[in-house]
Amino acid sequence: MQLRIAMSQNLETRILKARKLQSDGKFIEAANLFAQILQKFPKNPRAKSALLEMQQQARAALVGGQLTRMKLLL
Repeated sequence: MQLRIAMSQNLETRILKARKLQSDGKFIEAANLFAQILQKFPKNPRAKSALLEMQQQARAALVGGQLTRMKLLL
């Protein structure tokens, strides 16, 4: 039980860190961290949706020609 709580807290910490990286414009680092989370927790809906959201933003930026802040994640 304690191991599950520790893993849950570690997961939450990593998700918060990835979100912070994303908000700071460090998209590659954020995407890498979300991908690492999904390697350990492949069904995590928050990491899945965040990574998908970032990919959609990258596509939109590419189509709109706005790659100034966002690097291509695809």
